[in-house]
Amino acid sequence: MRHHGHMDIHTVGNGREFLTEAQLQPLASVFAEAPAPSASKIYRQVKTIEVVNLFAGQGWYPVMAQEQRVIDAARNGFQKHMIRFRQKETAMARMSAPEIIVRNSHDTTTTYQIMGGMINFACLNGLIVSDAQFAMIRVMHMGFEPRAIIDATRKFAEGIPQIMDRVKDYQKDRPDPNGPSDICGIGLAGQVERR
Repeated sequence: MRHHGHMDIHTVGNGREFLTEAQLQPLASVFAEAPAPSASKIYRQVKTIEVVNLFAGQGWYPVMAQEQRVIDAARNGFQKHMIRFRQKETAMARMSAPEIIVRNSHDTTTTYQIMGGMINFACLNGLIVSDAQFAMIRVMHMGFEPRAIIDATRKFAEGIPQIMDRVKDYQKDRPDPNGPSDICGIGLAGQVERR
């Protein structure tokens, strides 16, 4: 497990190799079975480990997980966390790959979020940039039945292969990626010459 000093984040995984449940264990919030004691009675928990298992059933596996470090010990095991998922055929992709990202907490500090998109690897230190976000679910932790959110998450995962096929078709038909940037460069050079 890596600690990012000034960022106050615990990280497990490198973003390219699949993580086992045992490797996720140091991130206690992923396994929380109940919300933080400070949560109100109307708070509804979405158990992150259920989401991990659901995605595994759809062929998506964790490749990196992060958890916010906490100062207040009462928040430990309930804090914000994020998990990145990939499918086996894209695990070792170097340039761009489809990913699902789940963000959650069990202490009322964040909504339950799932994002799907094409992720580009901007540099060797692991910086990622979303090339295309094609779906997102964001739910406040109140006023719903947790089972309904798990069902929506399942449908989200089931729909991603069709969306990925459309993205691939679009990328095949897309003009040369160097074209637009060359035009922009020419336009900027022209503006500089006029001044």
